[in-house]
Amino acid sequence: MKKAWTLHLELFFGVLFFLVLTNCWWLALPAICDDSQPKLCTQGDSVYCHQEKVGEIGRVILEPPQILESTLTFDLNLDNTTATKPAHFNYFVDGLHYSYKRPIEIVRFSQKNIGTPFHYYWKYHWVLGLPGGRHDATYVYALPYKKGEHYKVSQGYFGNFSHQKGTNYEYAIDFVMPEGTPVCAARDGIVIGSYGDSTVGGNDKKYGFCANVVSVKHADGSYARYVHLQPRGNLARVGQVVHKGDQIGLSGKTGFADRPHLHFCVTTPIDGYKEKSHPVVFATEKGNLGSLTQGETY
Repeated sequence: MKKAWTLHLELFFGVLFFLVLTNCWWLALPAICDDSQPKLCTQGDSVYCHQEKVGEIGRVILEPPQILESTLTFDLNLDNTTATKPAHFNYFVDGLHYSYKRPIEIVRFSQKNIGTPFHYYWKYHWVLGLPGGRHDATYVYALPYKKGEHYKVSQGYFGNFSHQKGTNYEYAIDFVMPEGTPVCAARDGIVIGSYGDSTVGGNDKKYGFCANVVSVKHADGSYARYVHLQPRGNLARVGQVVHKGDQIGLSGKTGFADRPHLHFCVTTPIDGYKEKSHPVVFATEKGNLGSLTQGETY
C-alpha cells in the first residue's frame, strides 16, 4: 500500500514537472485581467496583451484590432528563464500612424538550462497616449458642453472623493449633469480612444475601469479625457479630428461614479502606471478661470 502511494505521488510530480517544462502559459497573468472574477466590462481589452506558445516556451504579443495609441509598462519575474527585454520596461504603441495587421511581439522567453525547473511571471499596465507632451498652460479651453448651458461643479481640483492631491487626476473637474446631456470637445484634437460598451457603474472602486470614455489628443501632446458617458454614449471614433465645440458624447454614470456627471481632465502619460494631470484655463461667463470652484455653476 505504501509503495502504491509513493508511486502515485511520483507520477503526480512527474506529470507536473512535464507540464512546467513544456507549457508555462498559465504562469503568465496580466495585471489588468483577473480571470478568477467575472468581468464587469471589456475596456481592459482595448489594449490587450496575451501569451502565445512558440519555440521553447512562448512570447507575449499585442493583437490587432485592439491596438490604440498607448504606453505599456511590463514587469517580468524570471527563474531559469531568459527574456528578450529587461525585467522592467516600457513599450510604446503609435496607433495613429501605423497600421498593424499582424501581432506585435513584445517579449520572447526561453529556458536557460534544459532539464532544470523554470518558471516566469509577467504583468503589465497601460494608459492611453504617449509620453513627451508639454501641456500649453496658456491655452484657453471651452467648457465641455454646449455653449449657453450651465452645470454645477461637484468636485474640483484636489477633490476628496477621487481627485486627491498626488493622484493621477488631481487636476480633474466633475460637472453634475443629467444622463444624455451632450458632451462637447473643449479643444481641437484627434480621437485616440473611444469606448462605450460598459453598462455598469456605481460608488465602488470595482467599477473604476468600467467608465465609457472618449480621449482626445491635442497639438501639444496632451490628452483630454471625457469620462462616465452613458452606454453607447461615445459619439466620436478613433482617428476622427474634432474641433472645439463639436459634440463627441452623451453624459452618463458608468464606471466609478456616485451620480450622473462628466469627469474632465487633461493629462500627459509618464508610463503605463502613471499620468500627470494639468490645471487648465476655462473660458466662462465669469472670465477666463484657471480653477473652477466646487459647488459653483458655470
